[in-house]
Amino acid sequence: MIVEFTIAWVVEPKQGGMTRIISSGGKHFARRYQPVKVKRNAETLALLMAPHRPAVPLDGPIRAHYEFKYGWLSSHGKKVRALGKLWKDTRPDTGNLAKNLEDVLERTGFVTNDARICAVRIEKYFCDSPGLFVRLTTIDEK
Repeated sequence: MIVEFTIAWVVEPKQGGMTRIISSGGKHFARRYQPVKVKRNAETLALLMAPHRPAVPLDGPIRAHYEFKYGWLSSHGKKVRALGKLWKDTRPDTGNLAKNLEDVLERTGFVTNDARICAVRIEKYFCDSPGLFVRLTTIDEK
């Protein structure tokens, strides 16, 4: 089975959990939390992906291909833009981008468990049409 879609979305990385110090009864405790902006970003991504969800979540070994497409920066001139795309070799790193996406894929019912994704191809680049491309393919082991 193949699930493939492209959505217009502002790519943002998943920020690691933040730590806040809480005082209670004269004692101090460290508590981890996710910033509101990170939660909203994941919720928006889930809503945009929902129409593309398969009837039955993918199970078994899965091959994934992700393309994180960023809009051109104002510093990218006409010659650079004429290339069509320019590899983004700066932050955020592809691992953080993929983790956020895979968490949402599992939570929204695209896959039974994100641990089932065992072959991954990730690209991030600047281009004319920013967004996210996802292709999930079940791997036939026969």
